[in-house]
Amino acid sequence: MNEQTPSDDLRPLRDADPAMSAHASDALRARVVGIPASGQAHARRRWLVPVAAAAAVVAVVGGAFAWGSGALAPSPGVTPLAVATGSPETPAPPIALGSAGGGALELQADTMASPFFAAQGAHRFVVPPLDAATSTASAWAFEGASRYSAEEASRIAAALGVSGEPSTADMGGWMIGDPASAHLFLTPWRLSYEEGTPHPVKICEQQGDEQYGRDKLNDDGSWAFGQHMIQCMAEMPSPSEDDAQAAMKRFLTAVGIDPTHTQITIMDMGDDTTIMSVIAALVVDGDVTDITANIQVTAQGILSASAPIGTVVSLGDYPIVSPADAALRLNDTAYAASTVRSPGIADGIAALPPDVPAPAPTPGAAIPWSISVHEITSVRLGLASTFGPDSAHYLVPAYEFTASDGTVWSVIALADEALAESPLG
Repeated sequence: MNEQTPSDDLRPLRDADPAMSAHASDALRARVVGIPASGQAHARRRWLVPVAAAAAVVAVVGGAFAWGSGALAPSPGVTPLAVATGSPETPAPPIALGSAGGGALELQADTMASPFFAAQGAHRFVVPPLDAATSTASAWAFEGASRYSAEEASRIAAALGVSGEPSTADMGGWMIGDPASAHLFLTPWRLSYEEGTPHPVKICEQQGDEQYGRDKLNDDGSWAFGQHMIQCMAEMPSPSEDDAQAAMKRFLTAVGIDPTHTQITIMDMGDDTTIMSVIAALVVDGDVTDITANIQVTAQGILSASAPIGTVVSLGDYPIVSPADAALRLNDTAYAASTVRSPGIADGIAALPPDVPAPAPTPGAAIPWSISVHEITSVRLGLASTFGPDSAHYLVPAYEFTASDGTVWSVIALADEALAESPLG
């Protein structure tokens, strides 16, 4: 397949985030296959250009393809389905890859990663006409080695108001502060922090112990401590969303993450109104990533917080396969196509056996063979996390296919020449 390069007028504006000017170190680049020159422009296409295509797929819809030369090609006059991407104004959610190299670190609340579901049963993908033009897309790495140090732990501690000197933890990393109050812990994977704010349950328990103890009964025979806990928790003040977002932004700034380059989401905590959970996901080149910081806040302050400590660095532009070839990868186990999201995982679970034995099948009758048919209705190009054998964290281009049944499937978009194959195990 001939590689086609998009014209400059089809390239979107660069996302104004620090990652656009950060580049991988020579040591990191030397470990990656096919890294282009450091000075190469970092461009991504907002939409892939529709062109005449040749692609082999399991099934097609709408008479859009016609047989020819052992492949499938669009019928004349048929426009391939446009492929959407994120933008600085409207960042796209992360794509989860179910691959041998690893999966997503943390997923957004509305994303269900289920590679095991993808492996159950047989699947047929019905696809519309897709673009067969190859292109390039930027790849990135999340590099934490340069910031993993006692000095960095001390800097963050000072920014968070935690006093003390770094001490080596038993399992590696550094701890600063008093574990009974404000302290932080820096590991090779993540920084965790507690402000010393008491948990609402602990506050009510302490009050109940002081007033009633654990054994006292009320005049009506009810447990005094239990009744106190119910009333105390009901009267406990709730944090406001504004305060929760402000707390997250202060924490991000302290650990060296620009809040303007994140997407902050307040999670639904259900009936518990005393604690609010907030997630901030890094946004890179118009795509939300699964690199996230998390905090839990109460009306009294930050209960706990954690964040990755590292820097997103550019690895340059890589060749990617066309959407048509990506559809072929849905049927190729080498690319570990997996269900990113499913509206009902339970649908893939076998029914309970019947109460009575099944009757004898009719001789000559067709043998049942369940096949799940997924009609692809939209395609998106975005970023997904994958990990190397040395645990290096990559953010790579990936395609996400959404089907009419609500399932969402993903495959890596990098061309074969950009992948360093390695055996499992």
